[in-house]
Amino acid sequence: MPNTTLVPSGTPHILLDERGRGWIEGTGTKVIEVVLDHIGPDQMPAEQIHAQRPHLTLDQIKAALNFYKMNRAAVDEEIRLAEEQYRDIRSKTENKESQARLRELKQQATQNPSGSE
Repeated sequence: MPNTTLVPSGTPHILLDERGRGWIEGTGTKVIEVVLDHIGPDQMPAEQIHAQRPHLTLDQIKAALNFYKMNRAAVDEEIRLAEEQYRDIRSKTENKESQARLRELKQQATQNPSGSE
């Protein structure tokens, strides 16, 4: 959880930090984490998210998804900014030569899976 005072969001179980980001009360879990489970490639329903995140109650997960429904534009912008930040950091830290060598080795391994030449 952030080192800041969290304030009620108007949605049960959801608090807001100073930047307006939603946090699930008492868990250290951001709303965005649950939302990404729900809208991401796996399209997890609340029950599956609960199975993956047993420290959250089903009510907390449903509250996070409801918060998203009510604040979709803001949460979508938070997701966009997080992805942009990730890409920026990755571009600054990625070793292009190492990545090229790994791709080459992977290609060799798929062409010759037994390891024999």
